Amino acid sequence: MTMDKIIEDIKKDYKEGKLIPVIGAGCSTPFGIPDWNGLVKEIANQKLTDDSYKSVIAKEITKGNFFKSLDLLMSEAKMNEFQLQKQVSTIIQKIKSDNANYKLVNSNYSDIADMKFKTIMTFNYDEIIYDFTPIHYYEKPIPIKDFIEPQEIGGDRNIILNLHGYVSNPQTIILSKNSYDNLYNESCPYTELLKVLAGTKKFLFLGTSLTDIYINNTKMIYISFQNMSKKIYL
Repeated sequence: MTMDKIIEDIKKDYKEGKLIPVIGAGCSTPFGIPDWNGLVKEIANQKLTDDSYKSVIAKEITKGNFFKSLDLLMSEAKMNEFQLQKQVSTIIQKIKSDNANYKLVNSNYSDIADMKFKTIMTFNYDEIIYDFTPIHYYEKPIPIKDFIEPQEIGGDRNIILNLHGYVSNPQTIILSKNSYDNLYNESCPYTELLKVLAGTKKFLFLGTSLTDIYINNTKMIYISFQNMSKKIYL
């Protein structure tokens, strides 16, 4: 399939209300928001004084052993799950507050906001998408674990689904292996949601790909999207 044909298909799906953007870390890069690897390194720099441990963690990240690097960090820094979530929230919110003009940054968020999708899915914690969308157009942040009405997607509700949580409520942030295991279990609402959406919708991935760390490390996500390969645009 040629790129021109793909673009035409995307335009058609958008006009018919079939397109759902799925936002990844790449969309927030222009704002200085770190990805998962960057967050772990930043927390290590803030919480650890021994450079040798920082080096070990950095090596595990380079090897793609994200959860192992995070476990090492939590163990050495003596951080529990909630402390980790709060630290992630603090780092991201500080970056946003330090850049008073970040809404002027040229990014995909402006385009996404202008298109007024009924439904948006995001892996990002930063909530930047809300800063670019019209006030009150979308409901307040909804973590995926609390969303239990997939049949309402595409209905009267304008929804942003925060797949991995958001900084204004640190306890919703999904980062450690334990939090992933708790979210993506056999009764995972994410899987049921994708089954419902797969019948009528298509996914447009922005700032991410199926090779990214959070999809590789999360079997439920990978399998779900892999099985719908004809319904995604990367």
